[in-house]
Amino acid sequence: MASVLLRGNSEPGPETGVCTIIVLFEDNCSRDAAIRLCTALEKTFHAEFDFEITWCRFKYFNDPAVAGEAAETAAHADLILVAIQRAEDLPLEVKAWFERWLPNRQSEGALVLLQTSEPPSGPTISQSPYLYLLAQRANLDYISLSDAADSACTGRIPENLMLSRPLDLDSNRNSQHYSRSGINE
Repeated sequence: MASVLLRGNSEPGPETGVCTIIVLFEDNCSRDAAIRLCTALEKTFHAEFDFEITWCRFKYFNDPAVAGEAAETAAHADLILVAIQRAEDLPLEVKAWFERWLPNRQSEGALVLLQTSEPPSGPTISQSPYLYLLAQRANLDYISLSDAADSACTGRIPENLMLSRPLDLDSNRNSQHYSRSGINE
């Protein structure tokens, strides 16, 4: 069986910052939305950061080895990206996984919710109360995004996924190269 957690290899240059991202995704459409977001981040911030991206599909959290490795990565990641159809549908095993590693989190960062379907209440961006409170407990910034306008997985980057400035990471760093990420499915 191929490795479930796949990483983009990043070898930072002398003045390059490395932004570590772990992407937790529900299904292929959610994964594709996360790919578009990560691609947009790489294009926007390639001069300042190398990107190391780890990917894990929700269904693999039942495997203790995969869940443990993902928890170790999440405990140190700059961005934890949760890509899901609807935040209300976050599986119990994913919530339990968060609860197991959360006490080990010591660094700053952000928890990003990326929803790929419109919430039942309409086209506004819905926040997940669970993920919001989780972010607060872990001292993480919380960002809620929607890719619902592109839920057909057309491959275009929606306007609401484009960021014009870094998430206030060290802007004095300069990157000489950046890596691409790999995906297991």
